[in-house]
Amino acid sequence: MERKRLFFLRKMVVWQLVPTVIVATIFMMVSGKMAAIACFSGGLIGVALNVLVFVVSLGGDELTPEQSLKRMFRGAALKFMLAVVLFGLAVYVLPHQFLAILTGFCTTLIVYWVALGKNWA
Repeated sequence: MERKRLFFLRKMVVWQLVPTVIVATIFMMVSGKMAAIACFSGGLIGVALNVLVFVVSLGGDELTPEQSLKRMFRGAALKFMLAVVLFGLAVYVLPHQFLAILTGFCTTLIVYWVALGKNWA
């Protein structure tokens, strides 16, 4: 991957993890240790899924529009399948903490959307 893409990927991971840690800390103070772990787990799920899509969709060098579209669809399909598995695992390991898991995930999702909207790349 070219240097600019790697820089963007690192920046996205950091910008997604920082608010996740803040929200998990709030969960720790309000709801306890398990809720904080669940929130952070949800954030890690979001980061992992976004990194997966980034690497699968934009991992190649010069691509034709058709190749780019195929990669984007492949990345979206993999993201969906992995999301089902990771959320299922998280709910299995941390029962009764789904709201905290979802809050952590939504935190990373909001940061991702803001980054796309602001064109931080």
